[in-house]
Amino acid sequence: MAESYHASMSSSERRRVQNSFMCGELRMVVATVAFSMGLDKSDVLGIVHYNMPKSFESYVQEIERAGRDGVPAHCHLFLEPEGGDLHELHIYADTVDYYTVKKLVQKVFPPYKCSQGKQKEPPELSVPLPRRGDGEQEEEEGPGGGDDWPTTRVCHTHERAVPMQDTVEALDITEEGLETLLCYLELHRQQWVELLHPTLSVCKMVSSANSP
Repeated sequence: MAESYHASMSSSERRRVQNSFMCGELRMVVATVAFSMGLDKSDVLGIVHYNMPKSFESYVQEIERAGRDGVPAHCHLFLEPEGGDLHELHIYADTVDYYTVKKLVQKVFPPYKCSQGKQKEPPELSVPLPRRGDGEQEEEEGPGGGDDWPTTRVCHTHERAVPMQDTVEALDITEEGLETLLCYLELHRQQWVELLHPTLSVCKMVSSANSP
């Protein structure tokens, strides 16, 4: 039995597929590269690539997840005879489309509900949405969306945590791609954000029984 794993699935569906695979109930998963990030399963017996990853280093990283338990494992790679699509793959491997950038901006600048948000900001500090490419259609906005959404999203001096793993899976991009987009926001002449050092989102504190 095989199941798919991709960004269009809900978080609960992706979690169900991953848990089923990790506990051995599901033997095969057809997935994007986001599935293998942080995968710690020793008895993976095979990995099949439909096409070559963007670099040889990425390919080695992905296939090394097989055979960790010492049992022989098999890795297969399928290539187009002409090879033309490989050039296209390398050229556009790191390309991020309009909707991915838009979703990231909405994650970084969520609607605020604090008193600081009521302070009037200069017009130039509103956050513009990324511009669509030629031929792209605007998707229908839900509550809080639309052209005026920046006026209710910019809340300056506030810290905002962006879970790396969850965001990578939700946007279906690499961790390096996500970090690059965040750097663009920081390096912009209007300095939309100031990036802090990565930190653990969950901390476990243990104390002895005699401690107060």
